[in-house]
Amino acid sequence: MADIGYTLFVQLLGMTQYPGSPFTGDIFRDLVLFLIVPHIFIIMVLYMMTGRVIPDRKMRIMLGVGAYLFIIASGFYAAFALLAGPYFIFLIFILGILGYFAGHFKTHDR
Repeated sequence: MADIGYTLFVQLLGMTQYPGSPFTGDIFRDLVLFLIVPHIFIIMVLYMMTGRVIPDRKMRIMLGVGAYLFIIASGFYAAFALLAGPYFIFLIFILGILGYFAGHFKTHDR
């Protein structure tokens, strides 16, 4: 199990502090808190960001996928994972506020 965690977190995602804090050593818990939850957070942020910038659906998907791959390939994933893992409740609250303001102050075309 440790080899799977090392391969996934260190070699693929660039999280150099893998066998140590804040990881627990329980591979299931680490997968949920530091793989699935940060991916959900990144996708939510990119969805909101691209929705405000580009109204065309195909271009929105292309920009979102490009930004997602940039975050993963350039090594910024560790920052998202350390932020999103233990603080997911706060991030949902922050994204809810951002979503509210984005929808509330939306310009209407008439």
